[in-house]
Amino acid sequence: MKKKIWIGLVVIYVIASIYIINGLHNKTDDLRSELEIKSESMRGLADELHIKSTDNEYLEHQLSTALKYKPDYNRYIGQDDNKFTSYILDNPLDRAYEHHLSMVLDSSSLYYNSESDLDFAYTGLWRREMEYAVHKLRKHLDDESWEVLVTAQENFEKYLRDGTHFRFQAFYEGHSRVSNILIQPGHLTSFYKERTIELLEYLYIFEKEKPSFLNDDIVAQVRDYGNDQEAIMAKFWGDMVIVSPLEYKVSYLQDNQLQIVKLIGYRLENDDGRNLPRYSIMTIEIYDEEENLIQRIDDLITFTYMNSSSDYGLSIVDWNFDGYMDITLFEMDGGTMGNMPSYYWLWDDNRSAYIYNDLLSDMSQTGDLWTEEESQEVVSTYYDQGYHSTYYKWVGERLEPTWMEGHEWVNDPDNPEKPYTAYLVKSIYKDDAWIEVEREEMEEYY
Repeated sequence: MKKKIWIGLVVIYVIASIYIINGLHNKTDDLRSELEIKSESMRGLADELHIKSTDNEYLEHQLSTALKYKPDYNRYIGQDDNKFTSYILDNPLDRAYEHHLSMVLDSSSLYYNSESDLDFAYTGLWRREMEYAVHKLRKHLDDESWEVLVTAQENFEKYLRDGTHFRFQAFYEGHSRVSNILIQPGHLTSFYKERTIELLEYLYIFEKEKPSFLNDDIVAQVRDYGNDQEAIMAKFWGDMVIVSPLEYKVSYLQDNQLQIVKLIGYRLENDDGRNLPRYSIMTIEIYDEEENLIQRIDDLITFTYMNSSSDYGLSIVDWNFDGYMDITLFEMDGGTMGNMPSYYWLWDDNRSAYIYNDLLSDMSQTGDLWTEEESQEVVSTYYDQGYHSTYYKWVGERLEPTWMEGHEWVNDPDNPEKPYTAYLVKSIYKDDAWIEVEREEMEEYY
């Protein structure tokens, strides 16, 4: 009897299992059918989104490009009661960038030819804002703290230089994945933005008010060109026309006091647009920290490819090593000698003014001038069948030559395999004459 009961239970179990399995198979088939229907719907939705994405490719490009230049402001979100936060989240450089970007994307920009041109310029602008913040911090710091900040800035710049060097090495060595990631437009800009914002926050702590930007109105306003167009055409080429005005500021410390140089000029183009744009600076204005005008220099006409990334040819250098910064402005492209014709103004502390220096300006017509700070020498380098550099020392208001080095070729017509030999020759200036002191044969030369 028990055996029959067990057999009956087994039969019931088997029948129930078969029923459950069949039910699961049916359920699986139903789910599979439903999944196929939903998958088909998803594919249809994906196709629709792809079509819409294609239709709006320009808009997506514009949006993504704009977003990638937004710095990391996350730590300021939620601090709306902080005046510094509200200012940083709506600062003039970001507003100006978005304005110029929209003009570049719809091909209506009078300032920048491409996104890369725009990005390069704004990297320079953020760097100038960073330097301006450093210069404004000087009056709030004692000497020891100031030296620490200067060292920190030098290390920051070295970090960027080394990083740039690495990226180019990675690129040339074939590690394109590394370089392509790190040399995207705006890569350096983001570093300068973050550092600038950090320095501005330090200023806010000291001054208890929102700090100002140096170039806070770089969307230049339309102004009357007056006779400037005729003056530019008369000095340079008649087919160069003014496209748009420009104003640009650079800050520096003059005897630990903040000074600001403002350049006023124009962007130029050929009337048929066949060449790269040029820039012409017509006026220089110098201000103190309170924006009081110290000096105005008029009657200038420069003509250069140098844009804002190169400060339109402006440089601040202590040319006579008297401890005061002087002003140099590139005038126009030089010739095959590698000369850099420029305007020079040296600071006269007794007169509290920049005085035009004819000597340096004349020397720049035949060479590229630079300084050796350690030896306090002015160097003129030019090209004439090789490079030549002459070193000068200041004697009063005159520059006296001290020594020179340059390339020299000696012909040997009797040696067809090596008809000439190149030497690097060094000479010293003594008793109004050049005296050769060293001659070294060069295995490689230019």
